[in-house]
Amino acid sequence: MNGWIKISRELPKHWIWQDAERLKWWLDLLLMASWDDGQSLSGGSRLIEIKRGQLVASISFLCQRWHKGHNTVIAFLKMLQEEKMITKETIGNTTIITICKYNMYQAADNLKDSLNGNIISGCNGSANNNPDNIADSPKDNLTDNIADTSKEIKNKRNIISNEICQNSEISELELAFESFRKAYPGNKRGHDVEFQNFKKKNPKTWREIVPLLMPALERMTAYRAAAKAAGEFVPQVANLSTWLNQSRWTTEYPEIKAESKLPEAPAQPTSKMNYSGGFGGMNY
Repeated sequence: MNGWIKISRELPKHWIWQDAERLKWWLDLLLMASWDDGQSLSGGSRLIEIKRGQLVASISFLCQRWHKGHNTVIAFLKMLQEEKMITKETIGNTTIITICKYNMYQAADNLKDSLNGNIISGCNGSANNNPDNIADSPKDNLTDNIADTSKEIKNKRNIISNEICQNSEISELELAFESFRKAYPGNKRGHDVEFQNFKKKNPKTWREIVPLLMPALERMTAYRAAAKAAGEFVPQVANLSTWLNQSRWTTEYPEIKAESKLPEAPAQPTSKMNYSGGFGGMNY
């Protein structure tokens, strides 16, 4: 497909900029989205009507395209839905993805008004009725309404700025969790599965817990090494999910003192007796 897309200079402020892989996937969705209303062939035999800013892309197709597993792709699309960046609806066996506010960011300055009649300018159309979609956030309700006062606009921009900062914080915490996951020596599952399970188990406190994980792992590693050196029994490391579900980052390990060994007594020198001169070496 020929042509180009616009990229906002504000993109580096968004949380997705901090993850090169997810940024690549997001740009790929923008590139695959249709520039104009048209039709797309689905399943090799069915024509699907798509609007501007939409694309037909099944989960299996995206898995093959991005070389990622099924759960990873679903988690990424769910994240985009929660952030109101896309909507997703299924018609039969066909999945249609809509890029939110596509027209707002992709409309060319010289685009004819006739093209602007039926295009999708956000996620407030019929696609938003899909049960997969999340409720509107303050960020999506920001519009260029002439009736807004400068104070109202400033307040809304502050809301957006705060959300961007929060998303940046979440991204940093997710990277910290991944560093911990990779360093953990026991059996573990993929990042998305472990991270989502961890947040589910600690919905209100996971942000405060993440910085504690790596120091706790270092304490556990040091204790196990000391116990092994002291000749104590050291059990196998638990699975990562078990370690997290049992809140083992709070474990306090006892101090292990190395066994002190008494120095060996030096060997006594042996004297050589000369019996050549008779009993006791004396001549009688």
